[in-house]
Amino acid sequence: EEEVAGLRRELADARAIASKASATWDRFRKERDFHRMHHKRVAQEKNKLITDIKRLKEHYAKYEPTIMELKRKYETAMKEKMLVTLDRDKVQAKLESAEATLRATGSLAGTAGAGLGGT
Repeated sequence: EEEVAGLRRELADARAIASKASATWDRFRKERDFHRMHHKRVAQEKNKLITDIKRLKEHYAKYEPTIMELKRKYETAMKEKMLVTLDRDKVQAKLESAEATLRATGSLAGTAGAGLGGT
């Protein structure tokens, strides 16, 4: 009977060890599955981001010629504006010079005429 009791104890111990090992393996399996799913999720997100980046690059490439054309037009308009401003300043300077000349000749004529009329 002692032998049977000893064997039963051994059997109970072996079952406890097997149960513990089974629980450990189940925990490891769940952990592995969790990390596997996380890795798949991260890989999907990465692929989605890569696709989005490619799409945005293509989208930007479509607008780049338009942007360059608008930039060229802006620069041309600014150059023309500067030339018009320079021409306006030049004409204004000529006008002021002509007015000054007229005033000078007018004042000379006025003094010369006053001298003639007084005698």
